[in-house]
Amino acid sequence: MRPHRRTVPSGLRTPPCTAEACWQKRARVSPLPFARAALAAAIVLLPVAAPAQTGPFMRFLGGGSRTADCMLVTDVAGVPRGRVARCTDGDPSCDGDGRADGTCLFAVRVCLDATDSDAPRCHAEVMTSVQAWSPAPAFAGLVAALEGLPMPVATPDTCTATVGVPLARHGTRPARATLRASVSMASGRNARDRLSFVCAPPRAATATFATLQRKIFTPGCATLSCHGAGNAGGMTLAAGAAYANLVGVPPSNGAALAAGLLRVAPGDPDRSFLLRKLEGTLAPDEGQPMPRVGSPLPPTLIDLVRRWIAAGAPADASF
Repeated sequence: MRPHRRTVPSGLRTPPCTAEACWQKRARVSPLPFARAALAAAIVLLPVAAPAQTGPFMRFLGGGSRTADCMLVTDVAGVPRGRVARCTDGDPSCDGDGRADGTCLFAVRVCLDATDSDAPRCHAEVMTSVQAWSPAPAFAGLVAALEGLPMPVATPDTCTATVGVPLARHGTRPARATLRASVSMASGRNARDRLSFVCAPPRAATATFATLQRKIFTPGCATLSCHGAGNAGGMTLAAGAAYANLVGVPPSNGAALAAGLLRVAPGDPDRSFLLRKLEGTLAPDEGQPMPRVGSPLPPTLIDLVRRWIAAGAPADASF
């Protein structure tokens, strides 16, 4: 499966269900009106846990022909790029409850005939039926949400609702489960999809703010021409000054200030301008990504900053 990064709009269509039968059988959408009505009634009666989506969607393409693999895609919130949807238990960017409690609550939706602002529509087609199946009960709500999509589908970007997929670990080993799905088209073609989800055990809390200072701020930010002696943006990130200049401090950038951001908002990565700068996810007039000199930070160091902020941006405690 090929992952594709895209922050996807959250306009969603159909509420899910958690019928136990949903994950025990191949779930085929019937085009008959009475079948859809009966399924809709079940969806209304049976609730599904709704995760708090804290990270942008990672889009996983179908992995087949490039002319058809966008006909069935899976969006998973907050997971990193890779061949599987991997989340660390307690990571607030992908674990919907944000707690290291033995379960990763993924936020997932499936889209048919998906489009992308960076690429043309891969194939114009009418979809007549969709199937999804897995032996894991964690996918019951997602399978039911797919069942709830009225067929046929000829409208691009037809998506299920965002559904919680709770994947439980046992002991210290990661948990792994796979969802398989396929869609049939009026032309007689089929697109098949398979995506594995992994819930990894939480990391040991060994990093501190001093780790960030040593690995990120001192070598990449506190340079003579930037946030060292140059005091760019009225801010120095030199050792001994960086913490006080970051945590709870309004940004000097007017657009970021108007958006209600802080340089670092303790416990709230999405309101932290520092993280936007490092990730390069900036709105118009919010300046340029950082660091300005050298290569962008690797994902592992950006994740370290996110973890620090999510943990409350402690000055000395480990996270």
